[in-house]
Amino acid sequence: MNLRSLILKRMQQLDRCYANPEIDPEKLMQKECQILSEVADAMAKAGFPLLHAVGMRSRVDGNRVKTYLSKCLRALQPEPVKPDMLSLRQAATLLGYTEKGLRKIVARKGIQFFQSRPWAPIKFKREWIDAFIMEHSTMQARPTARSMARLQSRHGSNWDL
Repeated sequence: MNLRSLILKRMQQLDRCYANPEIDPEKLMQKECQILSEVADAMAKAGFPLLHAVGMRSRVDGNRVKTYLSKCLRALQPEPVKPDMLSLRQAATLLGYTEKGLRKIVARKGIQFFQSRPWAPIKFKREWIDAFIMEHSTMQARPTARSMARLQSRHGSNWDL
């Protein structure tokens, strides 16, 4: 089960508990605590340590638990790709790198980027990403005359490649 479906399933469980007028308040609080800690641990494992910390510090009541679960769902949604400038996360996703890996490439000046101040977010134009891909892509070599002669001698036919 992926993280998004886990959160949605737990939200449905909470809704059923809240809809049941006969549920013991103590049992409801235990259920909320259990769901909160389960989702917070899953968020930490998925690379969201701040949401884990928020979840573990939260006092338990229905509104806070539902708000926390909603924030977790929002954090899991991919950022929309904007046509003008891409964030570090978006560029890393396009290139198949982690954010940390792309930061290392930026530090080596291995890719063109924009940063208005040293502490400002790093941005990339789509063209810069495409240029980086072209520079670092390997092209399949055309067969040499020697390799063609070897193929012809082995297979006894003329191949037009």
